[in-house]
Amino acid sequence: MKVPNNIKLDKSSITVQNIKSLVTKYIGKLAGQLSESNFTKNNNTSYTLTIEKDNLKNIMIYCLNEAKNDSEIIKMLGMSDDVSTYQDNIDQEINDLNEQDFSNTSIKITLTSTENGVEADVEVNTDEDNVGFSVILERGKNITIKQTGSFDTADVLTEETTATPNNIEYTISKEKSASKSKYTITSSEENCSLEIGFELDGISDNGATEKVYVSYDANDVQFNVEYNNAITFKDVTVTELNGENSVALNDYSQEELSPLLQQLLAQIITVNSQKIQNANVF
Repeated sequence: MKVPNNIKLDKSSITVQNIKSLVTKYIGKLAGQLSESNFTKNNNTSYTLTIEKDNLKNIMIYCLNEAKNDSEIIKMLGMSDDVSTYQDNIDQEINDLNEQDFSNTSIKITLTSTENGVEADVEVNTDEDNVGFSVILERGKNITIKQTGSFDTADVLTEETTATPNNIEYTISKEKSASKSKYTITSSEENCSLEIGFELDGISDNGATEKVYVSYDANDVQFNVEYNNAITFKDVTVTELNGENSVALNDYSQEELSPLLQQLLAQIITVNSQKIQNANVF
Protein backbone atom coordinates (compact mmCIF):
# COMPACT_ATOMS: atom_id res chain seq x y z
CA MET A 1 0.00 0.00 0.00
CA LYS A 2 1.30 3.45 -0.89
CA VAL A 3 1.37 6.02 1.85
CA PRO A 4 -0.66 9.07 0.82
CA ASN A 5 1.57 11.97 -0.21
CA ASN A 6 -0.19 14.47 2.02
CA ILE A 7 0.09 12.67 5.38
CA LYS A 8 1.05 15.19 8.05
CA LEU A 9 3.47 13.47 10.37
CA ASP A 10 2.83 15.92 13.20
CA LYS A 11 -0.76 14.65 13.33
CA SER A 12 0.14 10.95 13.34
CA SER A 13 0.14 9.00 16.58
CA ILE A 14 2.17 5.85 15.96
CA THR A 15 2.94 4.03 19.21
CA VAL A 16 4.24 0.61 20.13
CA GLN A 17 0.76 -0.29 21.35
CA ASN A 18 -0.76 0.76 17.97
CA ILE A 19 1.63 -1.43 16.04
CA LYS A 20 1.11 -4.42 18.35
CA SER A 21 -2.67 -4.05 18.10
CA LEU A 22 -2.64 -3.82 14.29
CA VAL A 23 -0.28 -6.77 13.86
CA THR A 24 -2.51 -8.93 16.09
CA LYS A 25 -5.65 -7.78 14.28
CA TYR A 26 -4.41 -8.36 10.73
CA ILE A 27 -2.72 -11.68 11.50
CA GLY A 28 -6.16 -12.80 12.64
CA LYS A 29 -7.76 -11.46 9.46
CA LEU A 30 -5.11 -13.14 7.32
CA ALA A 31 -5.57 -16.47 9.10
CA GLY A 32 -9.28 -16.31 8.35
CA GLN A 33 -8.53 -16.21 4.60
CA LEU A 34 -6.30 -19.30 4.60
CA SER A 35 -7.29 -22.93 4.21
CA GLU A 36 -5.67 -26.29 4.89
CA SER A 37 -4.35 -26.38 1.33
CA ASN A 38 -2.05 -23.43 2.12
CA PHE A 39 -0.08 -25.50 4.66
CA THR A 40 2.41 -28.31 4.11
CA LYS A 41 4.03 -30.51 6.75
CA ASN A 42 7.64 -31.13 5.71
CA ASN A 43 8.55 -33.29 8.70
CA ASN A 44 7.86 -33.41 12.43
CA THR A 45 9.73 -30.13 13.00
CA SER A 46 9.04 -28.09 9.85
CA TYR A 47 5.93 -26.60 8.25
CA THR A 48 5.46 -24.39 5.17
CA LEU A 49 2.78 -21.80 4.41
CA THR A 50 2.38 -21.07 0.68
CA ILE A 51 0.27 -18.22 -0.71
CA GLU A 52 0.41 -17.76 -4.46
CA LYS A 53 -1.27 -16.62 -7.65
CA ASP A 54 -4.87 -15.40 -7.34
CA ASN A 55 -5.06 -16.64 -3.75
CA LEU A 56 -2.33 -14.12 -2.84
CA LYS A 57 -3.97 -11.34 -4.87
CA ASN A 58 -7.36 -11.91 -3.25
CA ILE A 59 -5.87 -11.88 0.26
CA MET A 60 -4.02 -8.62 -0.43
CA ILE A 61 -7.21 -7.02 -1.77
CA TYR A 62 -9.16 -8.31 1.25
CA CYS A 63 -6.65 -6.75 3.69
CA LEU A 64 -6.73 -3.43 1.80
CA ASN A 65 -10.53 -3.38 1.93
CA GLU A 66 -10.37 -4.03 5.67
CA ALA A 67 -7.78 -1.25 6.13
CA LYS A 68 -9.85 1.18 4.05
CA ASN A 69 -12.34 1.75 6.87
CA ASP A 70 -10.07 0.91 9.81
CA SER A 71 -10.38 3.90 12.14
CA GLU A 72 -7.28 2.78 14.08
CA ILE A 73 -5.07 2.99 10.98
CA ILE A 74 -6.66 6.24 9.83
CA LYS A 75 -6.01 7.84 13.21
CA MET A 76 -2.49 6.44 13.45
CA LEU A 77 -1.57 7.94 10.06
CA GLY A 78 -3.05 11.30 10.99
CA MET A 79 -5.70 11.10 8.25
CA SER A 80 -8.80 11.65 10.40
CA ASP A 81 -9.35 15.05 8.76
CA ASP A 82 -8.90 13.71 5.22
CA VAL A 83 -10.41 10.21 5.20
CA SER A 84 -11.56 10.51 1.60
CA THR A 85 -7.99 10.98 0.30
CA TYR A 86 -6.82 7.95 2.30
CA GLN A 87 -9.68 5.82 0.97
CA ASP A 88 -9.13 7.01 -2.61
CA ASN A 89 -5.51 5.87 -2.38
CA ILE A 90 -6.65 2.47 -1.10
CA ASP A 91 -9.10 2.15 -4.01
CA GLN A 92 -6.30 3.00 -6.46
CA GLU A 93 -4.10 0.30 -4.96
CA ILE A 94 -6.91 -2.24 -5.27
CA ASN A 95 -7.47 -1.28 -8.92
CA ASP A 96 -3.74 -1.66 -9.62
CA LEU A 97 -3.71 -5.11 -8.00
CA ASN A 98 -6.72 -6.24 -10.03
CA GLU A 99 -4.85 -5.37 -13.23
CA GLN A 100 -1.67 -7.25 -12.26
CA ASP A 101 -0.88 -10.83 -13.27
CA PHE A 102 -0.03 -12.92 -10.19
CA SER A 103 0.55 -16.20 -12.06
CA ASN A 104 4.28 -16.13 -11.19
CA THR A 105 3.97 -14.48 -7.77
CA SER A 106 4.22 -16.40 -4.52
CA ILE A 107 5.17 -16.14 -0.85
CA LYS A 108 6.48 -19.15 1.07
CA ILE A 109 7.11 -19.13 4.83
CA THR A 110 8.78 -22.14 6.41
CA LEU A 111 9.06 -22.55 10.18
CA THR A 112 11.58 -25.06 11.49
CA SER A 113 12.27 -26.05 15.08
CA THR A 114 15.94 -26.86 15.69
CA GLU A 115 18.02 -27.97 18.67
CA ASN A 116 19.21 -24.37 19.16
CA GLY A 117 15.94 -22.53 18.60
CA VAL A 118 13.60 -21.63 15.74
CA GLU A 119 14.28 -20.64 12.13
CA ALA A 120 11.82 -18.85 9.83
CA ASP A 121 12.59 -18.81 6.10
CA VAL A 122 10.65 -16.49 3.80
CA GLU A 123 10.80 -16.65 0.00
CA VAL A 124 9.12 -14.07 -2.24
CA ASN A 125 9.00 -14.66 -6.00
CA THR A 126 7.69 -12.24 -8.64
CA ASP A 127 8.19 -11.76 -12.36
CA GLU A 128 11.02 -9.28 -11.68
CA ASP A 129 12.66 -10.35 -8.41
CA ASN A 130 13.39 -13.31 -6.20
CA VAL A 131 14.01 -12.38 -2.58
CA GLY A 132 14.49 -14.57 0.46
CA PHE A 133 15.41 -14.00 4.06
CA SER A 134 15.82 -16.10 7.17
CA VAL A 135 15.25 -15.20 10.81
CA ILE A 136 17.15 -17.44 13.22
CA LEU A 137 16.28 -17.24 16.92
CA GLU A 138 18.84 -18.99 19.11
CA ARG A 139 17.61 -19.78 22.61
CA GLY A 140 19.10 -17.23 24.97
CA LYS A 141 21.62 -16.11 22.35
CA ASN A 142 21.62 -14.23 19.05
CA ILE A 143 18.98 -13.23 16.53
CA THR A 144 20.25 -13.51 12.95
CA ILE A 145 18.46 -12.17 9.86
CA LYS A 146 19.83 -13.19 6.47
CA GLN A 147 18.56 -11.67 3.24
CA THR A 148 19.34 -13.41 -0.02
CA GLY A 149 18.16 -12.55 -3.49
CA SER A 150 18.89 -10.79 -6.73
CA PHE A 151 17.54 -8.05 -8.91
CA ASP A 152 17.77 -7.66 -12.68
CA THR A 153 19.76 -4.80 -14.22
CA ALA A 154 19.57 -4.02 -17.94
CA ASP A 155 22.45 -2.66 -20.03
CA VAL A 156 21.39 0.61 -21.67
CA LEU A 157 23.17 -0.17 -24.97
CA THR A 158 22.73 -3.93 -25.40
CA GLU A 159 19.51 -4.23 -23.36
CA GLU A 160 20.95 -7.45 -21.94
CA THR A 161 19.68 -8.29 -18.46
CA THR A 162 22.04 -9.38 -15.69
CA ALA A 163 21.03 -10.79 -12.31
CA THR A 164 22.81 -8.90 -9.54
CA PRO A 165 23.06 -10.64 -6.15
CA ASN A 166 21.79 -8.76 -3.11
CA ASN A 167 22.80 -10.57 0.09
CA ILE A 168 22.77 -8.93 3.53
CA GLU A 169 23.10 -10.38 7.02
CA TYR A 170 22.03 -8.75 10.28
CA THR A 171 22.85 -10.04 13.76
CA ILE A 172 21.46 -8.90 17.10
CA SER A 173 23.52 -10.24 19.99
CA LYS A 174 23.73 -9.73 23.72
CA GLU A 175 26.25 -10.36 26.45
CA LYS A 176 25.12 -10.24 30.04
CA SER A 177 26.76 -10.82 33.41
CA ALA A 178 26.44 -9.45 36.94
CA SER A 179 28.57 -6.41 36.10
CA LYS A 180 28.13 -5.99 32.35
CA SER A 181 25.37 -5.78 29.72
CA LYS A 182 26.13 -5.37 26.04
CA TYR A 183 23.83 -5.33 23.02
CA THR A 184 25.18 -5.27 19.47
CA ILE A 185 23.56 -4.94 16.04
CA THR A 186 25.75 -5.78 13.06
CA SER A 187 25.02 -5.62 9.35
CA SER A 188 27.23 -7.01 6.62
CA GLU A 189 27.09 -7.31 2.87
CA GLU A 190 29.66 -7.41 0.10
CA ASN A 191 32.45 -4.89 0.89
CA CYS A 192 30.34 -3.16 3.55
CA SER A 193 29.76 -3.60 7.29
CA LEU A 194 28.00 -1.66 10.03
CA GLU A 195 28.06 -2.22 13.79
CA ILE A 196 26.04 -0.41 16.46
CA GLY A 197 26.66 -1.22 20.12
CA PHE A 198 25.32 -0.25 23.52
CA GLU A 199 27.18 -1.30 26.66
CA LEU A 200 26.89 -0.88 30.42
CA ASP A 201 30.09 -1.95 32.16
CA GLY A 202 31.21 -2.01 35.78
CA ILE A 203 27.62 -2.17 37.03
CA SER A 204 27.43 -1.79 40.81
CA ASP A 205 25.13 -0.35 43.46
CA ASN A 206 26.73 3.04 42.87
CA GLY A 207 26.65 3.29 39.07
CA ALA A 208 28.04 2.07 35.76
CA THR A 209 29.94 3.18 32.66
CA GLU A 210 27.76 3.71 29.59
CA LYS A 211 29.20 3.26 26.10
CA VAL A 212 27.51 3.72 22.72
CA TYR A 213 29.39 3.30 19.46
CA VAL A 214 28.87 3.14 15.69
CA SER A 215 31.40 1.62 13.30
CA TYR A 216 31.03 1.71 9.51
CA ASP A 217 33.37 0.26 6.90
CA ALA A 218 32.70 0.32 3.15
CA ASN A 219 35.50 -0.07 0.61
CA ASP A 220 37.82 2.90 1.28
CA VAL A 221 35.44 4.66 3.68
CA GLN A 222 35.70 4.10 7.44
CA PHE A 223 33.63 5.83 10.06
CA ASN A 224 33.80 5.37 13.84
CA VAL A 225 31.95 7.25 16.59
CA GLU A 226 32.03 6.45 20.29
CA TYR A 227 30.24 7.99 23.27
CA ASN A 228 31.20 7.27 26.90
CA ASN A 229 29.42 8.42 30.02
CA ALA A 230 29.66 7.69 33.74
CA ILE A 231 26.27 6.99 35.34
CA THR A 232 25.66 7.48 39.06
CA PHE A 233 22.72 5.70 40.64
CA LYS A 234 20.77 7.86 43.09
CA ASP A 235 19.41 6.63 46.40
CA VAL A 236 15.65 6.05 46.34
CA THR A 237 13.48 6.32 49.42
CA VAL A 238 10.36 4.13 49.42
CA THR A 239 7.49 5.58 51.41
CA GLU A 240 5.73 3.15 53.72
CA LEU A 241 2.12 2.46 52.79
CA ASN A 242 -0.50 3.51 55.32
CA GLY A 243 -4.12 4.52 55.53
CA GLU A 244 -3.42 8.00 54.16
CA ASN A 245 -1.61 7.04 50.93
CA SER A 246 -3.21 3.67 50.03
CA VAL A 247 -6.54 1.88 49.79
CA ALA A 248 -7.57 -1.73 50.45
CA LEU A 249 -9.48 -3.15 47.48
CA ASN A 250 -11.35 -5.55 49.77
CA ASP A 251 -13.08 -2.55 51.33
CA TYR A 252 -14.90 -1.75 48.07
CA SER A 253 -17.78 -3.44 46.26
CA GLN A 254 -17.52 -4.88 42.74
CA GLU A 255 -19.51 -1.94 41.35
CA GLU A 256 -17.06 0.54 42.91
CA LEU A 257 -13.97 -1.41 41.84
CA SER A 258 -14.88 -1.86 38.16
CA PRO A 259 -14.40 1.79 36.99
CA LEU A 260 -11.38 2.20 39.29
CA LEU A 261 -9.58 -0.83 37.82
CA GLN A 262 -10.42 0.26 34.26
CA GLN A 263 -8.81 3.65 34.87
CA LEU A 264 -5.81 1.99 36.52
CA LEU A 265 -5.32 -0.40 33.58
CA ALA A 266 -5.58 2.44 31.05
CA GLN A 267 -2.98 4.44 32.99
CA ILE A 268 -0.61 1.45 33.18
CA ILE A 269 -0.87 0.87 29.40
CA THR A 270 -0.26 4.58 28.68
CA VAL A 271 2.77 4.83 30.96
CA ASN A 272 4.32 1.55 29.75
CA SER A 273 3.86 2.50 26.08
CA GLN A 274 5.57 5.83 26.71
CA LYS A 275 8.45 4.16 28.54
CA ILE A 276 8.89 1.62 25.71
CA GLN A 277 8.99 4.43 23.13
CA ASN A 278 11.52 6.38 25.18
CA ALA A 279 13.65 3.27 25.59
CA ASN A 280 13.67 2.74 21.81
CA VAL A 281 14.86 6.27 21.04
CA PHE A 282 18.57 6.24 20.11
